[in-house]
Formats: sequence, C-alpha cells, structure tokens
Amino acid sequence: MPKVVRRMQGQRSVIRYNKCGQLIGKNASEMQSYIGVVARQTVPLSICSWPKVSAELKKKIWEQVRAAYDVDPKCEKVVLSSAGLKWRQFKSNLAVEIIIPNKEHMEKLRRPPLAYNFINQKDWEMFVALRVSAKYLKMHAAAIGRVKRKKYHYRLLRLGYANKEAKVQEQYGLTSDVERHELWKMGHKKKNGEYGSESVREVVKKIDEISKKYKEGSVTFSGANDVLTAIIGPEHSGSIVLKFLYWFLRSLVTLHKIMARIPKLLRKRKLTTLRLFFFDIQQ
Repeated sequence: MPKVVRRMQGQRSVIRYNKCGQLIGKNASEMQSYIGVVARQTVPLSICSWPKVSAELKKKIWEQVRAAYDVDPKCEKVVLSSAGLKWRQFKSNLAVEIIIPNKEHMEKLRRPPLAYNFINQKDWEMFVALRVSAKYLKMHAAAIGRVKRKKYHYRLLRLGYANKEAKVQEQYGLTSDVERHELWKMGHKKKNGEYGSESVREVVKKIDEISKKYKEGSVTFSGANDVLTAIIGPEHSGSIVLKFLYWFLRSLVTLHKIMARIPKLLRKRKLTTLRLFFFDIQQ
C-alpha cells in the first residue's frame, strides 16, 4: 500500500531502532523525507534562523510526523533537529540553485518556483532580497571556500552510518557491530565505488595497513582508541570546544540579563518597603 494512502487512512508506519536508539530501516528513511516536506511547508522563509522558529510551529511539525509514523515520543528532539537541518538545507538549495544563478535577471525571481507554490509571495520577496545582498554573497563565497578546503567528503547523506550499518548487517547476516573504520570507508566512497579525493585514499590505505596489523596481533587498542582514532584522531574534538564556547556565551548572556534586572527588582522592593512603612504609620 502506498505510504500516502496509509497516511490518509490514518495508518502509521512503525519505526525501528538499533541498540543505540538510532532510527534505522526503510520507514526511518521515508520519515526523514517526510520531515523535510513538513518543515519547509510549515516554517516560513521569512524566519531568519531555526532558533527563531516558534515553539508552536515546532510542535505542529512534531504532531504531523507523529500522525504519520509510530515514533517514540522520546525522539521529539531528534525529529525537530532533523527538521531544522532540512529546513536550512531547503533555504540553501533555493539560494544556490535558483536565486544566485539568476541574480542578474531579477525578473525571473519575481515569484516563487512553481514546484514550491506553498511559499508566500511576501516571504519570497524578502528571502530573495536577502540572498542577493552583498553581505550574504560574501558569506556564501566563504562557505564555498570552506567546503573546498574540507579533506574528507561524507557520501552517505540521508542514509547515515546507522542505516548503513543495519543494511550491511542484514545483507551479510551479521550479529556484531560493523567496525568504525569500515563504516568510515563506506561513508566516503562514491556511488561508482571509488574514493573521491587523494586525502581520503591516503586514509583508506592507512586503515587497511593498521587493521591488517590489528588482526595479526602486532597492534593493539583499548578503550575509545581504535583503528580510526589512530589515523584521524579523536572523534568530534572540535565540536566539543564549540559546544563549550556556546555554553559559555549563553551563560554570559543569561548572567547579563540577571544583572540588568537586579536594580529594577531592588527599586521595586524599596518601594514596597516604603508603602508598608507608611501603612503602619497610618494604622
């Protein structure tokens, strides 16, 4: 039965999870596509960033996904995070594929693309004006430069490591986890079976060399250290620093807000004390 018909009949597709609680399987992949559709149809382009999206709109996205898929309520944060990523990607695609190539021919950008007729006209006009601004074009050029400097290009896209591992386990009848370095190799391989850059090929060569020594027993690993860590270093070390900086800045902002309120609270308390004093005198 087609998934659209199932939704119309109120039948929810069941979502599978691996032992780490990650969403896997065909229904999970379909749900990711559906999340993207719901997000771009629900959140206006005029909103500048995902954190600015109201709790009401985010709740609406979650309810629509829950109506179509039997997903654990604990996954709400994961679903909304995915919705944010897909909404940002949608805006990026509009800018890169439609707006920037036609920035010298603004008459072609007067109306939203026919494929996205749900976009409000005023929202579209605001979005186009922002995307053709000198400030945004400068940011876009800088982003392109960062992508070009990236050493290892991830190729699994929506499939993700969790789904790739589940497919490999199902294909080969494996009950154990797929080694991280093998997943890394799969995740950086193009559709034609080749590796896209010299830097990736160098890492793959080192992986094969060290994994061979590991199987032979001439090299050992313990704890979080493994073949992949030995080659490219600890995982997500940079993001940990960024998360700390983000937490630190948020803390400073919160502290600033509290300090700004203290004089007002003191004045209010002082006035209240004076009122009570004069009330006692009158009594």
